[in-house]
Amino acid sequence: MQTILNFLLAAALLLSVGIPVSAQIIVPDNLVVRQMATITIDTGKLDTIVVTYRPNSSIVRSEILLPQGGRNTFLWTPQKVGIVRLSSKTSGTRNVSVQFEKASYSGILVMALAAVILFGGAAFSFKTLLEKEEGKEVISRKHPDT
Repeated sequence: MQTILNFLLAAALLLSVGIPVSAQIIVPDNLVVRQMATITIDTGKLDTIVVTYRPNSSIVRSEILLPQGGRNTFLWTPQKVGIVRLSSKTSGTRNVSVQFEKASYSGILVMALAAVILFGGAAFSFKTLLEKEEGKEVISRKHPDT
């Protein structure tokens, strides 16, 4: 019983002092490359955000964001498309996705060409496999009735 009271007392003390239990990095839903976005941290402490493009890969690139306008407001213009890790000392880490503004037509064209080659090759192979050749005897297998 004493342990539960100690825990409740410690929790009440932490909440009354104003220390955030779980600070978060708040990011807009749709991040688009080369369009400015506002990031906020829900703590009152002055902090910086480290932006890491393509984390855990061999081509990592990082930049540091400094507060703009307020203590916990940051303006950021994503420079690359892909997964981006936003990390802060007080607010932890959050992974977000930066996307293109619209679909790339050259990418769609390459995908369509690959599909035509793949399925066209498969259709040609089946046609060649199943057609009769002139002058060759076709061997048919009879399956016994079971």
